[in-house]
Amino acid sequence: MLTFLLLRQLVQNAQSSSSSETVYLPLVTQPLIQSLPDAQQNHIQWMLDEAPYPALSAQAITVNLAEHEYLFLIGGGEQFNPQTGRLEQTSRVTRVELDENGQLGTWSDTGDLPHLPRRLHGFTATAVENMIFIIGGLNYPAGNSPIPRFNNKVYCAEVAENGTFDSWKARNQTWKINADTSYDYEESMAYHAAVFLNGRLYVMGGLRRGLYFSQSWDATRYVFSAEIDHSCEDLVWEQEETLPVPIRGHSAVAFERSDDKISEQAIYLFGGVTNDENDPTAVSYRANVGENGLEEWTPQAVIPGSAGIHAGTAVRSDEYLYYIAGTTQYDPKQNSARDNVYQTKILPDGDLQPWKALNALEYLYGHAAAVSTLGRLYVIGGAIVTNSTQMPLIQNTIYWTPLLFFSKESNPVGMVFPGEEIQYRFTIRSNNVRDLPGLVISDTLPTDLELVSAPNFFQNDRLLSSIRITLPINSKTWQTYTAVVTQPEIPVTINASTATATETVLPTNTSTLTAPATPTSTPPIRPTDDKTCVVSEVAPDSGTPRPKPTCTPTPVVTLSTTPTNTNTPTPTNTPTPTPTAMPTAVPEPVVVINVAELCFEGRCIWKSTAVTAPNRVYLPQIAK
Repeated sequence: MLTFLLLRQLVQNAQSSSSSETVYLPLVTQPLIQSLPDAQQNHIQWMLDEAPYPALSAQAITVNLAEHEYLFLIGGGEQFNPQTGRLEQTSRVTRVELDENGQLGTWSDTGDLPHLPRRLHGFTATAVENMIFIIGGLNYPAGNSPIPRFNNKVYCAEVAENGTFDSWKARNQTWKINADTSYDYEESMAYHAAVFLNGRLYVMGGLRRGLYFSQSWDATRYVFSAEIDHSCEDLVWEQEETLPVPIRGHSAVAFERSDDKISEQAIYLFGGVTNDENDPTAVSYRANVGENGLEEWTPQAVIPGSAGIHAGTAVRSDEYLYYIAGTTQYDPKQNSARDNVYQTKILPDGDLQPWKALNALEYLYGHAAAVSTLGRLYVIGGAIVTNSTQMPLIQNTIYWTPLLFFSKESNPVGMVFPGEEIQYRFTIRSNNVRDLPGLVISDTLPTDLELVSAPNFFQNDRLLSSIRITLPINSKTWQTYTAVVTQPEIPVTINASTATATETVLPTNTSTLTAPATPTSTPPIRPTDDKTCVVSEVAPDSGTPRPKPTCTPTPVVTLSTTPTNTNTPTPTNTPTPTPTAMPTAVPEPVVVINVAELCFEGRCIWKSTAVTAPNRVYLPQIAK
């Protein structure tokens, strides 16, 4: 549409010109993203963007509201204090709207959304419908104390359709304990994991302060859940099936699948470290949700080299799970950050396929990760370890993944005339994030095209819709249709340079010319405003301005009552040239601009434009 408007504006500018001129338009180019990346197995192409501030141990979540989807970045630390080594925390909350194709819009300003009541890191943020729940975390008190305090409040915000909210509501927590009471549950936890599944919010493991042994901080194995009733209310935590090992710095994802034969709900938990930092245990578990709560945690396929990895992130895109980066050391100055990205798929029975390594990111840990409604991955911030003598560098980089790449091409791409055919070819390549069933190509035929053949498309007037396409990971597919050019979008030009004049010789005529009968009384013909004008001919493309015409008034003609000539004139044989040739009509090449969309689950997530045009589009000579 933009290209068409530019063409029209150029034509209008030419028509408003004070002199006659020939207008040439430059080649109409394709969109910025046109060629598809090379298909590679076990490879994801990551796009880059920037967050509004550096963030370590922050949280990122997506909230889907009506036709809008927002990505929120909450809290965390922006830098390390060079003197004390303490993480300088922030209470900032900012959000950005995600476009249909997954790209990030403009982040909200610092003061647009209410800040957290406390500066936190090591907490969890979980989206439940239009609500955001902040649970646990650590907060450094004023001054230079190196010992943070636990956040014992739950903060909840209800997000409006425009992505804003009025305030954070502090909610109380009640813990129903039926097992170990050696920990201060009222003081909450940090570096735990949280998910929402089937109306309940689950928290798993994490650091808690012990009531004995000098109030030590320990990783715990306890799991609790609380019912969420569509509002920000106080939470009552009920104890669930405990984890096989105490754990902190881990990640968890929820999964729900149902069809005519089976309904399954489960939680998967990965990574983290136990109280023994040298413990070689690699954490990978699953627990199904039964009628009476969580069932037993069962071992799953282990992430390669994941023993002792923490501060990584686990995310889910449909049936695919990812574990991203992390570190094996608690001391941030130890050069132990990872750059690995691992992928697995949930099998029909709920177990996991063996994990496989994908192309790596940077060496980072403590980053935040989120997944959009359709399954795009977003990895935000984290720390990069430069060397063992300096504190890590906290970054604001965002890595995100398109689900696929889509292009539309025309053949030919250059000059076409009425009556010629154009074949359009659509190419779709997976970005290997998830399987994509039910893709539909939507294309509207321009007015100067008529459909010839489209074997895999349905036609409704000028709208073409493809059959549903399934695109597994590591795959690429094509669709085509053919149309014929019916009429030019640009007017026909008259090529005056090829017009010629011919002579016609009149035959000799010896017949007598007689004077007309004498009229009885004829009034004179009055002068009019008619003028006889002569224009000097100039070649249309010579560049010489056309001279103004020379015009003389037409004289008064009076008919006499008496014939003025009674002689009989005899015509001569002098040939009289008569210009009778018609200029040759030369059809102009047609500019065809055709935009297609690729839609998935009711959302059109990618647009691609095919342009058929000559290298220089010629418009006819326009004179004012």
